[in-house]
Amino acid sequence: TSRTGGVGSAVALALADAGVDLPVRTFGIPPQFLAHAKRGEVLADIGLTPVEIAGRVSAALARTTAPAAARAFEISEENHL
Repeated sequence: TSRTGGVGSAVALALADAGVDLPVRTFGIPPQFLAHAKRGEVLADIGLTPVEIAGRVSAALARTTAPAAARAFEISEENHL
């Protein structure tokens, strides 16, 4: 799927229209010429293997949840001082 006008774009737009402030990460085929190869090779070349996608999702979640975890720790420390 293309990133522009794809499902991820539609979901991001629907969330924004509904006033939902939620980060959305889109994954898809870049709008460029891709060398001919087997499907798996093309996906690996553009970073769309299951392992790479899972890594990017995990990293995004870590960035999203890290500030909340740090704030929770700070609040906990304040309660014990």
